[in-house]
Amino acid sequence: MVAAVSGNIITVIEGNVSNQVWTRNLTVNGRYIRGYCTPDFASLADDGSSDWAVSSTAKAREKGVFKGDGDGNYRWQDPITREEMAVVLDRLGLLN
Repeated sequence: MVAAVSGNIITVIEGNVSNQVWTRNLTVNGRYIRGYCTPDFASLADDGSSDWAVSSTAKAREKGVFKGDGDGNYRWQDPITREEMAVVLDRLGLLN
């Protein structure tokens, strides 16, 4: 796993090396690594949301129950914190 990149040095975390996990610095174009990439998983992923989930989240955005971060990220798949739950309940008028 790539842990860091600095110039043409890649720091990797390796497992199963003499039953240990360790880090190692490798040079790009060296013996072991010619390069690396980060796939654009978000553009390929199907989050599996059902039609009712898509409809419900759209309604929640329209009614302002969820505001997101301003950049279009609503973190739908992330767990909700107690603080975020309190905001939702307040926006729904349930804390009056």
